Amino acid sequence: MKIAAVGFSLAAVSIVSYIASKRWLAVRREQAVFDWLPERLSGLKILHISDIHGNSPDKMNLDIWPAIEALDFDLAVITGDMIISDLDQIKPHLPSIYRLSRRAPVFYVEGNHEMMLFEEMSDLLRNAGVTVLANERQVWKIGKYGPVSIIGLRDYNVLLINRLADLARLLSANDGKFHLILSHEPQVFEQMKRMKLGLALTGHTHGGQVRIPAFPTLYAPGQGFLPEYGDGWYCEGYNKMYVSRGIGVTLFPVRMFNRPEIAVIECVRG
Repeated sequence: MKIAAVGFSLAAVSIVSYIASKRWLAVRREQAVFDWLPERLSGLKILHISDIHGNSPDKMNLDIWPAIEALDFDLAVITGDMIISDLDQIKPHLPSIYRLSRRAPVFYVEGNHEMMLFEEMSDLLRNAGVTVLANERQVWKIGKYGPVSIIGLRDYNVLLINRLADLARLLSANDGKFHLILSHEPQVFEQMKRMKLGLALTGHTHGGQVRIPAFPTLYAPGQGFLPEYGDGWYCEGYNKMYVSRGIGVTLFPVRMFNRPEIAVIECVRG
């Protein structure tokens, strides 16, 4: 009887965790503290969205937009994988993305699921008011904070085609100023470690999707088991990186002990 009770309890916990992990959105409020952050940028708040992985329109994933409407931020970034395989999966989100772009500047970089549809996806997002960055740096005036340098990278698989030459070019051309680096996959942090760049925002790993409480990410695509960059914060030298657990799922449609998340990250000088 005791064994059966334990088994029943574990099954109940697993079911509750599965339901909560898929539907119970975590809104993370984080601080990125830099002692070399320009004083004028202290207090800048960035909304970070990653890995929505929209399903077919009649089977939408968690609707994050009502929660976003209640948040306070100065700019928003989308670090890729808004779809799984079809542009129809992003179309139900476009009205909400348009409203988001009316509130604050929105920047997007592609994920691995969008590589083959990059031009079409970019057109849809530009029409919704989003700035698409593809291996380029732009300087934008963000409200009272003034100019902010933003480096947007194509997916890591695209960067690997020419042996990371575009990545090296963009990062080595830094001028000692603070930069916001947007990338879908977190492996770009390897190249950042040796430089003075700033804050990187990435996703892709989903935090492993299935987790064991109190354990780190078990698996991440492109990195394998016990990845170096799983989720959360990574700091090296002058640089910091936040890896989002994201919103959706892909071929393995389960999140366990792993709530979908969005984050508002405040840059702080300290």
